[in-house]
Amino acid sequence: MKSKIWFFISGLFVILSLVSCKQKTVEKNDKYISVNGYATIEAAPDQAEAVFEVKIYDRIAVTAMENSRKNIENISASLKETGVNEKDISISESMIAIENGRYVISTRLKVLIRNIKNAPAIIDSSMGNGKASELVSYKLLVSDISDLEKQVRLSAIQNAYDNAKLTATANGVSLGPVTMIQDITNHLTANYVNNEDQTITLASSVYINYELTNE
Repeated sequence: MKSKIWFFISGLFVILSLVSCKQKTVEKNDKYISVNGYATIEAAPDQAEAVFEVKIYDRIAVTAMENSRKNIENISASLKETGVNEKDISISESMIAIENGRYVISTRLKVLIRNIKNAPAIIDSSMGNGKASELVSYKLLVSDISDLEKQVRLSAIQNAYDNAKLTATANGVSLGPVTMIQDITNHLTANYVNNEDQTITLASSVYINYELTNE
């Protein structure tokens, strides 16, 4: 899977850096410097997750539950016909309530779509009479997400180091050891460019304290 990394200095860091050039500098007797690091990485999604809801109304609880079970079986059978593995189908939520004197059985079925190209056919096969009532959610996924998370975290840490090094050097001091790393966060955003060119962006930010030396 092809991906590309973009490095950014956070807006807050840029503003603080500009202000520091005029109003505040790192003095040689300062002991620490704190910086933000930020990075993003883009990748093409190759999987998706769809959540379907089966909602059945009936004045008799037993009948409502039986009809709900049948609908779930119908969806599962249709999904398997489109190539979805049984282990990729799971019930994420199920509840019973009473509305206007009728029992309501609401069940949500989560489906992992391992081949994103099959998503439209899988969704079509799950909707309709005697099947799902609603497509609750649909999100893009990347199968090797853990590797991408590692890459973007390392890039954010490197970005923080570069920021700190630049500021320290400009003020005549040197970077010492790291004294604190805080708030490493990952954010995932799906970017819908068009039907053929969809991307997922992962962003990571980190706040690091470095000790300063006069060496």
